[in-house]
Amino acid sequence: MSLPSSMLAQTCDIFRAGAGSAAATNVPCQLVPDFNRGRQHFSGEVNAYTHYLIIDAAVDIRDGSTGIATNNPANADTVKIPGNGAASAVSYTVIYVEYHNRGATGEHKRVYLNRGTPSWPTL
Repeated sequence: MSLPSSMLAQTCDIFRAGAGSAAATNVPCQLVPDFNRGRQHFSGEVNAYTHYLIIDAAVDIRDGSTGIATNNPANADTVKIPGNGAASAVSYTVIYVEYHNRGATGEHKRVYLNRGTPSWPTL
């Protein structure tokens, strides 16, 4: 059973590594800033995250994880959160994807993200 749609009030677009067009658009989500914990939980810069995204468990989203404490961002999806027009969309690299409550009420994915350079003004 998925999360209630009221919990996923934002939308995002998902882009595959190396692809020019979106793999999915207008995906319901909730973006959560988590910079401090993202720096504490991983020992290296590669796996540090700045935000996490909550999305439905059925969404196809891919990280660049190559094993414990390693990541290849070149293979990871990119998430874009629309801003005030396409030019102000903020891009995030997918660091890691994990399931929460698999097979139970509130099943969803938590997607750890690293924010790219924004086009100011944004956020």
